[in-house]
Amino acid sequence: MSYRFSLSFAFTLLLLAGCETSPGPAPAVQQQLPIVPEVPAIRLADIPTGAFASPEVVVQAPWGTEDGAVGRETDDADVGPMAVAAETDGGVALLDTVGGRIYRYGPDGVRRESIQTHVETADDLVVLENGTLALLVYRRLPSPRHVVLQRSRDGEWQQPITVPADITLPTGLLADGARLYVEQRHGWLTALDASPGVWGRPAGAVLVRVQREDDGSVTIEARDRQDERAWLRRLECPWPVTDIVALEASSAHVAVVVRHIEDESEARGAVPGHETWLVALSGSGEPLGRTLLVDRRITDAGRPVTLAPDGDVFELQTDETGVTVLRHRFGGAR
Repeated sequence: MSYRFSLSFAFTLLLLAGCETSPGPAPAVQQQLPIVPEVPAIRLADIPTGAFASPEVVVQAPWGTEDGAVGRETDDADVGPMAVAAETDGGVALLDTVGGRIYRYGPDGVRRESIQTHVETADDLVVLENGTLALLVYRRLPSPRHVVLQRSRDGEWQQPITVPADITLPTGLLADGARLYVEQRHGWLTALDASPGVWGRPAGAVLVRVQREDDGSVTIEARDRQDERAWLRRLECPWPVTDIVALEASSAHVAVVVRHIEDESEARGAVPGHETWLVALSGSGEPLGRTLLVDRRITDAGRPVTLAPDGDVFELQTDETGVTVLRHRFGGAR
């Protein structure tokens, strides 16, 4: 499931034209168009690649139903693990949707916990700052609805929180400190504690959104907590962006994942290929680095990329043998 946007920014120019009249012919006098500030552009090729180390395998698990394996269904759609979530201590959590489990792994990749979710369909997973887990769940009965389940530090699942009915297409479960939000159609976030919603995904002092433009570039916008624009950037790639795969944010970093899929003319008769890059920015919008993702999955995934607080990136892969989670270390091989 790609991170797509249906809305687009509207930049409108006001054309003011006037003319003077006199008893005799007189040339028309036009006022100058107002100057619209140009959006600062970031070229993908100019962003350094040395900020990230080569990807390393953190987790490998086979398909199956036994403990340690990951469930897979191929009936109506090819469904496997739906999400990965960065742990606060450098580990990673994996949402085994089909198996009804959450696996938690330490920074060294050793499995430290297997948690039964006891739900039919779990769509997203988030780890809060205090280490507790929250799960976005779809329930068909007694009536179709989404709920959020939170697991306390003592291992108990709390009473479900019903997602407001006007959130008809939730596209993510987000945490901002101890507060949980559900995102609607990659736009506004609704708080689950009845506090005011927010404009975009929390990233420390700012909120962020991204969108694909008609020319194939990507616009990244940040607003402060008073809803004033903090910064605006345009990411330019050597090819038109086909998909925005992910937008992830932490208190200090923003990560945008863009993909280009070759068309027939580029493929030249071969199987069309693809190229997927993750671009990391600071909370003030400055580019920090980029890394080429593997981006190979045979199963659907809602959140295939997650960003750790220290800037490390975890990437989910699936193939016929099973599941792999890669880590792209930010700051090189620490």
